[in-house]
Amino acid sequence: MKLFSVKAFLYTFGIASSMSFSIGLSVLATQGAITTPSVIVVVLASLGTSSVISTLIASYKLPLRWARWVYRSVMRRLAKRAIRSSLSQAMTPVSCLGIMETGGYVYLRLGIGSADGIRERFPFQLFESTANQLWGILEVVTVEENQCDCVPVIRVNEEFWTALENRMRSDTSPPPNVHLVVGLPPPIMKELSDWLLDNWR
Repeated sequence: MKLFSVKAFLYTFGIASSMSFSIGLSVLATQGAITTPSVIVVVLASLGTSSVISTLIASYKLPLRWARWVYRSVMRRLAKRAIRSSLSQAMTPVSCLGIMETGGYVYLRLGIGSADGIRERFPFQLFESTANQLWGILEVVTVEENQCDCVPVIRVNEEFWTALENRMRSDTSPPPNVHLVVGLPPPIMKELSDWLLDNWR
């Protein structure tokens, strides 16, 4: 963006100098003080005043650019804060209410639903709590206000899921020593969002 307009400066300077010089001469004439030194003073004053006014007008894009920089800086900070807050909230473990059998497949019922922003096909990750190892990725298939049902789409620990299937018709208690969190995008996605915000021009 061109911050200084020479054309606007010259145009404004011509008008401002003519007006200020005419006003200065008019003031001298009304006071009857038209002398060579006073005319020189009026000329110099009109040139100085015209230069200041013309420079301000020709540089009108500078405060606009500064205002835009401030606006985007504030918006970047708010966006990053919102992303960090959302990620922190997403990492809060989600309670599992139990398991169930539907159509021969094991489902997990979670204590989170549409009131919390959950929608169908929403991803969850299941971790073993002792070593924090990923044991599976689930996807929401049905949603109610305060709960949802998920089906495993990636069974990382096949023995764990087989054990759940073997007892899903007789023992519907939640699986022990595991926790679930909202399925988050890979770290590169967060890095990309930060990069896009930092390079927003």
